[in-house]
Amino acid sequence: MSEYDPSEPLHAVKYRVNLSVRYHRMRERFLALCDNGAKACALIASTAAFHALANESGNTYWSYAVIALFTFPSLLSLAFSLSTVARRHAELAQKFLQLEADILAKDFWDVSPEDINRWESALRIIEISEPPALSYLVRICQNQIAEFENQPDKIVKLNPLKKAFAQVFSFS
Repeated sequence: MSEYDPSEPLHAVKYRVNLSVRYHRMRERFLALCDNGAKACALIASTAAFHALANESGNTYWSYAVIALFTFPSLLSLAFSLSTVARRHAELAQKFLQLEADILAKDFWDVSPEDINRWESALRIIEISEPPALSYLVRICQNQIAEFENQPDKIVKLNPLKKAFAQVFSFS
């Protein structure tokens, strides 16, 4: 009977956990930034509205345009509950980090097939509550891991425009 080598399945589980942590942290930061930006826009819009009312110079067209421009992000923030979604991604990242800590707590040479199965099961349980992934953002995270692990052959060249909108749209 040969000795069990946990390196392949262990690496696969650790990779998926690491990928999920990166993905959810990126989503959390982006959504929190959008939420804070929307709040800042609301503040600016309310200031502009106050200025328009206080100044009544007759040039209200620009005041209305500024109000509409800065109120729209606030409306998006309210409609999509960006802070709630950001919090959800933060919670998922914490669950994945807890699983990663459990994996790292086990000595490599003591890893058994049962350990791998337990971690794989825990990973799938966490993945149940994940929202649909943004595919291009996943690719960005995969590239980051490949770069960190010094595997340049696994880095995929990404379209800069798609990369800029990876947090918003799911490209195939």
